Amino acid sequence: MSKKYDFLGERIRKLRVLKKFSQEELGKELNLPKQSISRIEKGNRKVTKEELEKIADFLSVTPKYLLEDGWIENLYKKPYEPLNKWGIEIPLLFDEYILEEEENIDHLIDSEQISFARGTVKNIENTIKSLQLLLKECKEKIKRIQ
Repeated sequence: MSKKYDFLGERIRKLRVLKKFSQEELGKELNLPKQSISRIEKGNRKVTKEELEKIADFLSVTPKYLLEDGWIENLYKKPYEPLNKWGIEIPLLFDEYILEEEENIDHLIDSEQISFARGTVKNIENTIKSLQLLLKECKEKIKRIQ
């Protein structure tokens, strides 16, 4: 298979893993067996336009997003170590939370619900404070163990 399909398959796989979906779940959405998803991800099977659209929809991206050069490489420094938009490594759980909250704020501002947007920002600030306290506790426990 051509390099183009290896490239696309790898992007599909990385995004599927990032979003915590199994090959079976993606296959069910496309009415394909797990083996076909595996072949797509390895670049051993072509993807039709309709399949690409369904894959993109299932993974909450656009087909263009899957086909563009460089997006996945910028997202990852090493495999499975995501960087946020500021280039800081953070666990996927927090990155997903931040992205969801940013989308919520954008939606609220677009609909002119500024007071709700301020409340969302306050929730994020409280989460950051909680995480900072947790980090401090963890560092203290590690020092005690050493």
